[in-house]
Amino acid sequence: MHKMTLLAAIVGALLSSTASAQEFQPLSEYIERPPEDQVSSYIFERCAGLYQGILAYNPTRMTDEVSERFEQSIAIVALVAVKLREKASITETPPDVLTNSTANDIVRIAEIYLDRIKNNYATTGQAFADDALITGDLDTCRQITEIFRGIIPPDALK
Repeated sequence: MHKMTLLAAIVGALLSSTASAQEFQPLSEYIERPPEDQVSSYIFERCAGLYQGILAYNPTRMTDEVSERFEQSIAIVALVAVKLREKASITETPPDVLTNSTANDIVRIAEIYLDRIKNNYATTGQAFADDALITGDLDTCRQITEIFRGIIPPDALK
């Protein structure tokens, strides 16, 4: 019986360490890492994924204006992410490959945020208002997006 308890404890520890390894680090903490411990495009991919996850959860709960603002925000940070990947690429990677790779990562990030939002709603009745990670990331992303909204011309987003 003692072996079963020990085995259960080991399996539990492994599962909990695996689950915590897959949790998002808050963007405010990621930004504080030394530059050599960051991937330059990641913050922008996370922001695009966050915006997309929220948009996917709330399509009928948003006004057209708010929805359009989210879509424009996604375009802004995704464009910056692609440009940073181009700059960081050590090979002559075709632009469409970089764009597709970035888009795939953004979709995966959006799925993680969307799952979190759905789980929050199912367990608390609040999609993300009570979730410190999402509200903190949203605040960070808004600040970043607004900086680039003033720099990137609107016709570059089409």
